[in-house]
Amino acid sequence: GHRETVKLLVNCPRVFLNTRNVESGYTAFHFAVMRDQEEVIEFLLEDERTNVNLADYSGWRPLHTAVSERHYDILRMLVAHERISVNETTYMGKTALHIAASNEDSYCVETLLEAEGILVNERYQRGLTPLACAED
Repeated sequence: GHRETVKLLVNCPRVFLNTRNVESGYTAFHFAVMRDQEEVIEFLLEDERTNVNLADYSGWRPLHTAVSERHYDILRMLVAHERISVNETTYMGKTALHIAASNEDSYCVETLLEAEGILVNERYQRGLTPLACAED
């Protein structure tokens, strides 16, 4: 159901893929990640028009949500995708690695550490690195 419905809408030239929810700033891609809808995410990732790194109104990106919600299959899918920026930050300056370390989620930390180009010593607004977040 979801994938076919999304496919029909995405293929309509009048549909804007990155339209934001008025209250949250979520896009269809954000909602698919939050709801753990792998097939929809795959379809949206295939479409170059999907802004896969767009922040919501809180500064959270779909990758941050996948880490926070512990959607491990989606996390692996996102980290492996060439258009996902693994070092994007929230408005507080936290990367996905900061979030995973703060949540004491060793699986997410390990997955992110394997990502190409991951920055491991970045500090966010409180001055903490991911290592310090894990100890905090």
